[in-house]
Amino acid sequence: MKDVVILGMLAQIKEGEWWIEDPTGAIPINLNDAVFHKGIFTESALVLAEGTFVDGILQVTAFGFPPSEP
Repeated sequence: MKDVVILGMLAQIKEGEWWIEDPTGAIPINLNDAVFHKGIFTESALVLAEGTFVDGILQVTAFGFPPSEP
């Protein structure tokens, strides 16, 4: 896959490793090169992660919250 945007819950399934999970499963993420949008990101928060897959890990380039509803 090239560029993807994933909506899911931020989780720490293994200590020190961050994952995004939804009802279909969980994906490990790498946040080293991510640009974070404004906000406080806590475990179990719903987030949007944009990036590309490399060896089964989502290399996140942009990380933020989904748009709020009016």
